[in-house]
Amino acid sequence: MIEEVGELYFDENDLYVFSRHHHYNMIFNHIIQESGNQYKEQVYNQNGIEDILNEGISIPAENGKTPFLPITEMAEAIAVVLTTSGHETKEYIIAAGTAVAFAEIADLISEITGTTVAYNQTNIQSYVAQLVQQGVPDDDAAYLSRFSESIARGEFETNKSDLKHLLGRSPISLKDFLKSIYGN
Repeated sequence: MIEEVGELYFDENDLYVFSRHHHYNMIFNHIIQESGNQYKEQVYNQNGIEDILNEGISIPAENGKTPFLPITEMAEAIAVVLTTSGHETKEYIIAAGTAVAFAEIADLISEITGTTVAYNQTNIQSYVAQLVQQGVPDDDAAYLSRFSESIARGEFETNKSDLKHLLGRSPISLKDFLKSIYGN
């Protein structure tokens, strides 16, 4: 069993940092408990879908790209690492093979639904205020704004992935994933 945990934080220069230590087992158990239909219902509830269709996607990520991946495929890849041998000293990139911008996501949702979905490049202050108004605690809203700034700076823009190797198949495409949420 791998005895490390991933920690996500921002350093003194507001750069996004991922470090590993402590117990991967804790992460794995949390993913298993929190994933599946219950997780999908929490994240992709009908109100959230309608908000995006009516108001667009608002995030201060500029044209930065991120390798989006469904949590279920992340959990599957982590399960492979934790339950099969040969991974003890290896590091993997568990991300989609292609990074995409939020404008591209808006275009895909527009194509899938037949409704024009805008990508609104809001500023940081408006974004934080919007999150707080929606009930997100101040500290979490500030964290999400720094995360968005990291996307804007291109810190997540990678076209590297070990998923196909770990899963033994290609991961779901972003378009197919969005169809599962926004399709008729």
